[in-house]
Amino acid sequence: MIGILLLGLCAVFAAPGNLYAENDGKPKKIEDSFYTVLEQALNVNIAARVSEAGENAVWNVESTELTVPGKSISVRLVGSNIVIVAQFTPYIGEGDSLILLAQGQVWISSPAEESMKYLATLKSIPITLGERVLFFPLGVKSLEQKSGNMYNIELEIKILPHISAPETGSG
Repeated sequence: MIGILLLGLCAVFAAPGNLYAENDGKPKKIEDSFYTVLEQALNVNIAARVSEAGENAVWNVESTELTVPGKSISVRLVGSNIVIVAQFTPYIGEGDSLILLAQGQVWISSPAEESMKYLATLKSIPITLGERVLFFPLGVKSLEQKSGNMYNIELEIKILPHISAPETGSG
């Protein structure tokens, strides 16, 4: 019994050619399915900045996440009295157009008042591949606003295709 199993495995691994999968009764290369998924993959570039209202950034960080349409990526920023969680979900439109669903949740504690404030936002933003989008989870504070906290938190999002389609040719 074990000999038959080993013989079968040897035959599978020794078989020449490409791996195929059945799709509607027609063989399809596994490699083609892999490239189809890669063609849909998106790089989501995020630059997070904290700046004083009207001034240059006092803190920034950049990252790139890989996702597919309909799957969100999350950003979490944690400070001494604040937690920000932002989720970005791209959906494919026609051509180079996308719909970016941006969700933000913010928890701010006030030690003096022994309280916690919760804010939530949800935005649906039409964009194109390569376009930069700014998301302000706390809103935008200007110099005219008199508040104890004069900082802005800005998330800049840019979505690009992960790879271009593989070239097809003879071979």
